[in-house]
Amino acid sequence: EKMAAESDDYEDLAQKQRLKAALHYAVGQVCQEVEGGAFSRELVATISETAFRQCGTLAGDLEQFAKHGKRSTVSVEDVKLCCRRSPSLLEFISRHGDSLRAAKEGGEEGRRRKGRKGHTDKAKEPEAMTVEDSD
Repeated sequence: EKMAAESDDYEDLAQKQRLKAALHYAVGQVCQEVEGGAFSRELVATISETAFRQCGTLAGDLEQFAKHGKRSTVSVEDVKLCCRRSPSLLEFISRHGDSLRAAKEGGEEGRRRKGRKGHTDKAKEPEAMTVEDSD
């Protein structure tokens, strides 16, 4: 059991390092495109670390919003709640969520017409993703 826990810890750490490396690479690419790449390596590393920490904070907030709503999934509404202090980001998320919902409903509508006899429509819910309980 102890070996399995250590293995899981190692896998979690390795996954975290892969995510950090991918984010660092992406930040570096963006910095190269802006003003001819006149950014120091230290600045790129600082931006990457700040973004990684902010993503962790956002993920925790989203989990708590879903948990407060007695749900095991994070919905678009939870994301909107996190973005409420940034009007432009909130508008972007709202538009994107609406387009996801419209695409999902369009796909479901096509399946319903071809579905089984007696099939009833389920209540439409916002786009959601499952989160794991961190407890």
